[in-house]
Amino acid sequence: SSTTASFARAVGDSRRATGYRWEREKSELVVMPPRNISNTGPAGSIYSNASDMSRWVQFQLNQGSWNGKQLVSTESMNETWVPNIEIGPGVDYGMGWMLHDWQGQRWIEHGGNIDGYSAKVGMLPDSGYGFVMLCNLNGASIQGSIDPIVWSTLLDPLPGSEPTEGGAEGEAAALDFAP
Repeated sequence: SSTTASFARAVGDSRRATGYRWEREKSELVVMPPRNISNTGPAGSIYSNASDMSRWVQFQLNQGSWNGKQLVSTESMNETWVPNIEIGPGVDYGMGWMLHDWQGQRWIEHGGNIDGYSAKVGMLPDSGYGFVMLCNLNGASIQGSIDPIVWSTLLDPLPGSEPTEGGAEGEAAALDFAP
């Protein structure tokens, strides 16, 4: 209910997080004012929040089904996870997704950066797990390392602990990270 492709709606929303960049020389965060990039289309032009994004990941993991209703065919959803271009050893590109292998199962992910913000979506559809990381920091370093942290925590819990219920039908959770 909060996702939009409208720059005007996004910047006019009082709930929008302020975007920052790290100024290394001054060792401080600097506000990055929003910039209208609507002409780039979907690349950085969709404004959302963790709640809406978690529902979208659940929709992905449910293979196009939402609240028991098939909105997009399973075949069409699965087609987006088929390799189309080999990027490098062990990394292919599907329809908008980076495709890897994690401990013998499909690992689907994509991240992005735009002025003052970083995002990452990761899924292990064979295990029914997915996550969304949204950060109001340009080029957040956690973006490149969060997948192994999440997957190791969920699939290889510490002795004496158990992973929380999750997957396509599970509850979404959010973690806050400070720079």
